[in-house]
Amino acid sequence: MAIWDRWIRRKPRAKEAPPLDVAEVKREEKRMEIREAQLAAEHTKLERERERLFKEGAAEKAEPRRRTLARKLLETARRLRRCSQDHRRACKEALALARIRTVLEQARTPGNPLLERFDEVAALRMDGLLIDDRVTEEMYQEKLDALLGGRREALAAADPAPAPDPAAPAATEEDVLELWKKADAGDLPDFEDGMRALSP
Repeated sequence: MAIWDRWIRRKPRAKEAPPLDVAEVKREEKRMEIREAQLAAEHTKLERERERLFKEGAAEKAEPRRRTLARKLLETARRLRRCSQDHRRACKEALALARIRTVLEQARTPGNPLLERFDEVAALRMDGLLIDDRVTEEMYQEKLDALLGGRREALAAADPAPAPDPAAPAATEEDVLELWKKADAGDLPDFEDGMRALSP
């Protein structure tokens, strides 16, 4: 987000960022709306492709072909996870923009209080929550309201749960092939069961 990079992520001790303009924020909101729609469409496309590959692999009996499909399935699943992360971040950026615009529209007086409340510590805190995928849109909205409402002590409250173990093993081609063997034996009822079995 151009506004975020220029205003929130400015270097420490850099000269004060210029006041934000409502029209500029509205333009950024429009760009973010388009970005959200693009990511949502891409997510739907990848979900369909993942399901297609899984079902095709379950129906395929030749081992070489199954290995190729397993590799494609894992790559599609990886892209789907990344798309989900990007979409969640885009949603949170949209929330921030809408909240900032509201405050700016309500504070058309010299000495913008919004900039005063976003000191270096608060800005870094909000940026950290933005890129933290454990923080939901609802949690992010609460933090924004706390910050822009002047309740600085609330920024430390209701932090997300500890992150999952980053060392948790991801699914491999062999995992997918084993899953399809279970499907051959009738031990795997449907696609959703298969996806749950492949989740870390």
